[in-house]
Formats: sequence, structure tokens, C-alpha cells
Amino acid sequence: MICDFWLSSYEDMAKLLKDALGREYKVEELRLIGEGIWNISRIFNIREGFKREDDTLPPKMFYEPLRGGKTDGKTVDLNQFKESLTEYYKLRGWNEETGKPKEETLI
Repeated sequence: MICDFWLSSYEDMAKLLKDALGREYKVEELRLIGEGIWNISRIFNIREGFKREDDTLPPKMFYEPLRGGKTDGKTVDLNQFKESLTEYYKLRGWNEETGKPKEETLI
């Protein structure tokens, strides 16, 4: 397991893999590998019953004001969150209603 905070870029990951495996990886290759892993884990979760409604924040985030920093006193707008989730699904190449990766995304 690798700490996400330790690796700051794909370039760092490529160097680590070269040192560990003796094989060079291009940044785009690592991006595609990561995308594939993310899509496979998504398909697994959907198979196990995960739905769009499960892609959410803890309920208190929508009604209990946040504390500290630039967001102090603010809540997350539920409608804006839902719109952002739809946009996220589009960007990932997933069905906007179900969150299931589209066939062309998997290819």
C-alpha cells in the first residue's frame, strides 16, 4: 500500500515503479491504469448493490454548518451537490443516473 499524500504526482509514481520493478512507465500509461482500477472497483460496488444515492456525504454536511477555515458557518447545498455528482459521472464516462461505467469507458 502506498500513501497518497507521499506521492505528489504521476511522475513520482513512475520513478517509484521504475526503481521497484525495473520498468519505465509513462505518465499517460499510469493514468489509464488508475482509471481502469477505479472503473473496476466501481463495477464491483454496483454489482454489490451500490447506487447513486450511496454517493453522498454524511447527512449533517447538508444542514450542520462547517467549522473553521474558509467554509466556516457554511453548509453543503444538496441541489448543488447532486448537480456536481452528475457532472462528475459525465467526466468519468459513467451513466449519469446509475453511476455505472459506460461500455465505451470500459473499452
